[in-house]
Amino acid sequence: MAKPHKYANATVDIQTQLSNAEVQNIIRQIVDSMKEVQIDQSDSEVIHLSVKSWAKVTQMNFAIVCSATGGGTRASTHIIDYLTTQDKILAFIPVGPLTMLGWKPYKRFMETFAASISAVDHSAQTSIVEIAVEA
Repeated sequence: MAKPHKYANATVDIQTQLSNAEVQNIIRQIVDSMKEVQIDQSDSEVIHLSVKSWAKVTQMNFAIVCSATGGGTRASTHIIDYLTTQDKILAFIPVGPLTMLGWKPYKRFMETFAASISAVDHSAQTSIVEIAVEA
């Protein structure tokens, strides 16, 4: 198996006083404003999303788990799978680092999600981890 990309464990983790329904409504509003991200499947606790290219090729799949806590909601994202690409010389000699396709929309989603929750709930705790170091 190939080594995971450096952003493979990127996540946003949010603890808020908002209800699960309010958090999921904010997620839907963000998705509606982003042309590359779409909801594939959802239930009361998990929303599965994908990042698609202009040609409608799925570049990344990720999920958001929303769980009720004492008086609020904890929400966190995780990348399920993704495509990568790498520049090549003479069509087959790899040069440079691997590029994670769908990374920019996913990163924008994480940042917008954290900012949107913080704007509504000023006491919310948000953290974004881009590069998770494996032990």
